[in-house]
Parts: sequence; structure tokens; C-alpha cells
Amino acid sequence: MDLDRFTIAATDVTAMVAFYSAVFNADLSIIPETPFYLGRLAGFELLLCPNDIAEVNAEKNRIQLRFTVPDIEAVVRLANATRTPPTSRGASLTRMAIPSNCGR
Repeated sequence: MDLDRFTIAATDVTAMVAFYSAVFNADLSIIPETPFYLGRLAGFELLLCPNDIAEVNAEKNRIQLRFTVPDIEAVVRLANATRTPPTSRGASLTRMAIPSNCGR
């Protein structure tokens, strides 16, 4: 399994782009015809997403991690066999598999 991308939901995207570009040299640039900015952080892809588009109440957990795996079916089988699903304060979280070409 490899970490593939950080996604950060931002309330003030312009300020976040300026901050990550200046402080971390993230080289963020807008993805044409979208409100998203793409760059690199510590060798990983970084996507800045407006918080209102993230469609989650991202007041505290604004960072999402994307992992790639060589065999998604095997990972889905393992996830489905897990007796304890991921939760957030007792609420079940959705498990999703996203095609590797999504967002590229």
C-alpha cells in the first residue's frame, strides 16, 4: 500500500494556496475548469479543495489521505471481512474504492 495524495478541505482556498506555496514550496496550480488546486507536499500529491465542495462538515478533520493498492479486490474482501468497521464517534463511515484515474 502506498500513500498517493493528501486532500485538504480549505475555507479560504486563496490563503491556503499562498501559505502552502510560500512555506512548503508546494507549487500549487489551479486545475482548469475546477475550484481545485494541485501541487506537491513532501513528495506527495496535494489537492486543495474548497470546504463547501467537500460535502462534509470539515470543521476539525480537513485532511483526507488517498492510498493506492495493487489489488483492490483483495483489500475490499479484507475490509468486508473486518468485524469492526471504521467509525467516527460511533457513527459508521463509508468505505469507498475510487478508480485510479479519478482526478488525474
